[in-house]
Amino acid sequence: MLCSLNALTASNPSVNLNNLTIGQILCIPKKVCPPGTMTHTVAQGETVYTIAQRYYTTIDVLLYMNPNLNVNSINPGDTICVPIGAPE
Repeated sequence: MLCSLNALTASNPSVNLNNLTIGQILCIPKKVCPPGTMTHTVAQGETVYTIAQRYYTTIDVLLYMNPNLNVNSINPGDTICVPIGAPE
């Protein structure tokens, strides 16, 4: 899961992220999707193209909703934002 350094810092205000130790526990912020969207967790074998088809949208729309999305590198367990209202 990708998150910004600012989001990671805000979720761990008492942690020096430049001096982590083995076994230290960090809070990883949940992905927050824009209004009109919901999260989709990528399953094994899914691609951005198959996800776009599933939600009756386009790759361009998914890229707009997920500016950090790399269409060539999504993995099972990744979370992306998809449009609400389209049949699953």
